[in-house]
Amino acid sequence: MKQIFVGPYNQQKLFTAIKKTTRPTHIALISVWALLFLIPYAFSNKIFGAADSEYSNVVLVGTNSGSGSAVYIGNNNLITAAHVIEGMTLNDFCEIEFQNPNDTESRGIQAEAQLVAMGNYRGDQPDQDFALLHIVTLDASKFAKASALGVSASVNVADNIKVEGFPGGTYSYTEGVVSSIKGAEHPDLFDVSAGAWPGNSGGALFNKNNQLIGIVILKGSVKVNEGKTYALKIDKIKRELQAKGFQL
Repeated sequence: MKQIFVGPYNQQKLFTAIKKTTRPTHIALISVWALLFLIPYAFSNKIFGAADSEYSNVVLVGTNSGSGSAVYIGNNNLITAAHVIEGMTLNDFCEIEFQNPNDTESRGIQAEAQLVAMGNYRGDQPDQDFALLHIVTLDASKFAKASALGVSASVNVADNIKVEGFPGGTYSYTEGVVSSIKGAEHPDLFDVSAGAWPGNSGGALFNKNNQLIGIVILKGSVKVNEGKTYALKIDKIKRELQAKGFQL
């Protein structure tokens, strides 16, 4: 959002007008300087917050074993894939970073996130390849908009979708369609045509309305064939986390 400043010419007119009033000069001066500082301060989102943030709600995740992706869903919570934070146990911490994909020169916003829930993940159990992280060092709502959660059950074959994440630690997105609503013959997976690579894991599968309908899972969760990307359905993740006492 653009900051608003009072220019020198208008500032002089403002001072002149104030002097002609019956208000004491020192009070008028205080009022002017308050306006000059508070207006840009407010409109730089320090008061009103960031309603239309340029920071992506898909974030970079870094652990001792590598990097992956996660999705900000509000209340300082992130959803990711369990294998992205492999080696972590409950209450452990990892590094995350919000980035502005439209400005590669801007610095990312870094924070720490705590692992608060995860599936009973094994390589042959793709329906358990999920985890919930909670950001503990800042308020993400000040600069990022939470991803809206969609309904996986309403998705059909050939629906347009988008995959977002950080393959190789660099933000990217790919577009495609839903190839199957039972990826690899598994009822809790989507098979989509949009490309994904190591580092996309834990990233978002969005529908055409930018609603989160799944989390990309890779690295042994399922056998990934050429041209296929698999995502764990958001409906399944919500059910599992609700059973653990977390309401999304």
